[in-house]
Amino acid sequence: MPAGTFAVHAYVERDTHQAPARSGLVAIGAATQVVNFVVRTLAVTPVSIQSVIAMTGRSQRTWLRRIEEGAVRKLKPDARGRARIALEDVVAQIPCKLTPEDRVLLVQADQGDAEAQADTGELFFSAGLPHAGRYWLELAAEQGYPNAMQCLARCYLSGEGAPKDEDMAIRWLADAAARGHFIAREQMRALRGGLFARRHAGG
Repeated sequence: MPAGTFAVHAYVERDTHQAPARSGLVAIGAATQVVNFVVRTLAVTPVSIQSVIAMTGRSQRTWLRRIEEGAVRKLKPDARGRARIALEDVVAQIPCKLTPEDRVLLVQADQGDAEAQADTGELFFSAGLPHAGRYWLELAAEQGYPNAMQCLARCYLSGEGAPKDEDMAIRWLADAAARGHFIAREQMRALRGGLFARRHAGG
């Protein structure tokens, strides 16, 4: 066999042996993409855009743009007509680490559970995110949840997560006290005593 013919034959034989390996790698890559797509599709936890805005500090315009870019999945609105997106797509933008249990609590809060909203508010306060914490406390307080009312009053008294406002603090404390919250009652008594003392001193 001529030398040139042997060289061509050897090249073809070597290429034939390598082709299945390359095909296998392509198949594995394609399969991996399919698996990732399926996992991403199945792992969907709806959360309202309003809640995402409060937790991340990013504007609605930002999230709508990310939806248009395909970076965030837009989901069906909830029963109240609120626009929702996938929590998995935005959790990295929330400036605190959420455990699986925290995420369950967050979903319950977003669905309107007052106790979960109050607990989520405390969670964000503990994480050093008072403005996000106030958002959840306000939702719970507006539903008449006494613990949230008392905590929200604390925000207005201290100026943490809200501007200092003694009138707003008294309003929420009074509402909580009227619902039997013991700490709120004691705080109301102390505040009234302080107001009386200041007015008496001023007179």
